[in-house]
Amino acid sequence: MTDVTVQMHEIGHNIGLAHSGEGSQSYGDTSGCMGALWDDDRNICFNGAKNGAQLGWYDDRIVDVSTSGYDGLIYGIADYGTTTATEKMLLKMSVGGTDYWISYNKATGVNSQPGEGANTVMVHSRSGGSGYAESSLLAKLSPGQSYTGPTTDVTFASVNGDAAYVVIGEAPPTPAPDCVDVAGWTDSYGDGCEWYETYDEPGCPSYGEMWSNPTTGVTPGEACCYCDGGVPNGSPVAAPTSSAPVATPTSSAPVAAPTTSAPTASPTASPSASPIGGSVECPDLPTKSECNNEGGCSWRKVRGSPKACYDAFDTQKCSKWDGTKRKCKKKGCVFSDALCTGRWD
Repeated sequence: MTDVTVQMHEIGHNIGLAHSGEGSQSYGDTSGCMGALWDDDRNICFNGAKNGAQLGWYDDRIVDVSTSGYDGLIYGIADYGTTTATEKMLLKMSVGGTDYWISYNKATGVNSQPGEGANTVMVHSRSGGSGYAESSLLAKLSPGQSYTGPTTDVTFASVNGDAAYVVIGEAPPTPAPDCVDVAGWTDSYGDGCEWYETYDEPGCPSYGEMWSNPTTGVTPGEACCYCDGGVPNGSPVAAPTSSAPVATPTSSAPVAAPTTSAPTASPTASPSASPIGGSVECPDLPTKSECNNEGGCSWRKVRGSPKACYDAFDTQKCSKWDGTKRKCKKKGCVFSDALCTGRWD
């Protein structure tokens, strides 16, 4: 057997790890190596129950919440080397003879390609202690979702920077999402944004520019928040079209010629040229398709804010992301032949 993921599964058995199950399937939990993943070249680790109960690699990042509850952040295991012991990664809740392990399955670095549950808060159970025992995946929570445990609720309240804000106990009010998918959008096969959440990675580097809606021409990368598209929450979410319809002019009264007003003098200093022409400002454009079709604008992410329309970067700025397609496109630049260039240069 040459598949590295299968080899890691067998090594897991050699170091005392049992299978990772989901539902009735003993191998069903593919969020980690101890499920059944019959493919190769995948960045994936062991799940929270394995890491917490047996491996001991993150013992300084475990919090026992059995009696105290929890209201704070948890980080993905790939962040271990860039965080300190005050930033926690695994929550343990013991009820009777069962341990429940809560973790943030952040899809980045060494864990960038889990088989399921990317960027969700996961709840696993296993028999108490650190012995050989199969784990069971009970929940994969997206922001705003809760799992009702045997004694209390587990809530993934929101994403906070690089971490998940998790509450064990009474949940806070669910914050409104920063981004919403374009309402009613489907691709050329009739699938909605949920298909891309299942079959592509965050940002949709594989399929984000494919299979546009046959009527509107809107791509997954324009319609779906998961694909770095969608619209900011509170903006109109009707599916955009490739061009706005031109209204038929109605009859209008003739404009009277000015009478005694003197012509306005020309300004002494010439106004600065608009980077996008006319009077349109980039932040006024609510959708990705409108933004990227307006000269000088690009739909991109600004730290601490949802994706929106901003002034486009030039090639000198974009070139710092040469060779990194995903980062290049997230910055609103154009990626071609391993080079990252400005959208309007």
